[in-house]
Amino acid sequence: CAMVIAEVSAKLSMNTCIFLGKGVNEGMGAVLIKRCTNFKYTFALISSVAISSFACIRFFIVITGIIVAIFVSYVAKNNFGDVSGDVMGACNELARCITLFIWVICQAAF
Repeated sequence: CAMVIAEVSAKLSMNTCIFLGKGVNEGMGAVLIKRCTNFKYTFALISSVAISSFACIRFFIVITGIIVAIFVSYVAKNNFGDVSGDVMGACNELARCITLFIWVICQAAF
């Protein structure tokens, strides 16, 4: 259950980075950002929550991916000018780790 939630959260964080980025002029990140629409992001968000809710009762932890992506996108825009493919990959890994960390805290608390 924890692994499913962590992976869904990581992929949702990448979608959020893509949605928040304006895109650099070259690279795979720019291609993804140019093709992102409000509908596609909303579909990713709804499907992430649906998959998480079927997998576990603590599906709300998947929101961690969005919070991580907002923070990483903000830092990337201030330091690099915008979100790139490497930033999306870093966001994926950070969201997975932080989601698992939050999962462990919730398991210990409850």
